[in-house]
Amino acid sequence: MSTQSKHTPGPWRASEHQVLGPVGTFHRVAGGATIDDALLIAAAPDLYAELQAAHDALDSVLTWANLSEVHRRMITERVNAIELLLSKARGQ
Repeated sequence: MSTQSKHTPGPWRASEHQVLGPVGTFHRVAGGATIDDALLIAAAPDLYAELQAAHDALDSVLTWANLSEVHRRMITERVNAIELLLSKARGQ
């Protein structure tokens, strides 16, 4: 279940109070934000992509692996949690 992102692709970099994206795009970080906030925003495209990849891998394990009921339930809970996070990131 792969969903195409509408986010601006990375790589992104953070500097003082702005986040710099590809092709000269940049965004100012709102007042009160710190460099840590800018770094997290800059990492967001990569974090999103890795979370999507983890979701797809775990979903594949659920489909093809011979799992105990306990492990199946644990992985299903993680897949569901990841789906909620990805939906939140997409503003859904």
